[in-house]
Amino acid sequence: MKRSTQTLIVVLAATGLTLSGCDILFPDEDPVEEEPEVEEPVVLEDEEEEEEEDEEDEVAIDEDMFILAAFELACVEQEIEDEEQAEEIQGEIYARYGLDEDSFEAAEEEYGDEENVELALETRMEACDEEMAESFADEGAGELEEEEDEEADEEADEGDEPAAAAQPAPRPEPAQTGTLTANIRGGDFEDTTLTLRVRRDFNLSGDLRGSAEGRNFMIPISGEVSEDGSIDASGDRGGNTVNVTGQLSSSSAEGALSGEVHQNSYRVRYQAR
Repeated sequence: MKRSTQTLIVVLAATGLTLSGCDILFPDEDPVEEEPEVEEPVVLEDEEEEEEEDEEDEVAIDEDMFILAAFELACVEQEIEDEEQAEEIQGEIYARYGLDEDSFEAAEEEYGDEENVELALETRMEACDEEMAESFADEGAGELEEEEDEEADEEADEGDEPAAAAQPAPRPEPAQTGTLTANIRGGDFEDTTLTLRVRRDFNLSGDLRGSAEGRNFMIPISGEVSEDGSIDASGDRGGNTVNVTGQLSSSSAEGALSGEVHQNSYRVRYQAR
C-alpha cells in the first residue's frame, strides 16, 4: 500500500498535476464573513472643553440688565442718524452686556411686555439725547448714573469755603446716605417695593414699583431730606401718584405713603433700611 501511494505521487509530479496535501485532504470551503466592528464615536477632550466653554459664555440676563440694554439700544436708534455709527455703538452695547441680537430678542420676549419694564423704559427715554446716545460707545447707563452720583457727592463735599474762616464749621450731612428699601404691604399692593436714595446734598430720589389689582405700576420719586431728617418727596406717572413723608435716622427711614394707584386711593406705613 505504501509503495502504491509513492508511485501515485511520482506520476502526478511528472504530469504537473501535483496538489498540496491540504487541497487533497480538505476541499475548499466558503470563507466565513466576519461582521465589521462598529466603532464607537470618540469624544475628544478638546470638544468637551469647547462645549463647556460655550455653556459658560452664555450670559443670563435679568430684568434690570435688560432694561439698561434695551434703553441704550433704543436711545441710540432714536438719536444717532448715521447708520454706521449707530451700528458700531449698538455693537458696543451688546458686548458690554454679553449679548447678541438673538439673545437680546429672547430676553425681549421674556421681559418686553411687562408693564413695569415698559414704564421704566419710558422714564429713562425722557432723558435720552444725542450726547447721551454717543456716550454709550464707552460706558453704559448704569455707569453714567454712578458717575453722576459721585459728582454730586464731590460737589456737595466741596461746598463754599468761607474766605475769612480760620476753622470753617463742618457742613451738615443727612443722618445716613445711600439706598434704602422697604416692602410695602396693605391696601391692594402686591410685591411692591419702595426704594429711596439719599445723597449727601440732602437730595432724595427713588421709586415705588409693584402690582395692584393685578396690574403693574412704577412711580418715580424725587424730593429732599431736611437737616433735621424730615423727608418730603413725591412722584406721579400715568395717573398714579405717591407722596412720601417721614423721618430719616442713622438706622432707617420711617413714615407714610399716600396717593392713588389705578384710580384707587391708598395710605400705608413704611420702614426702609
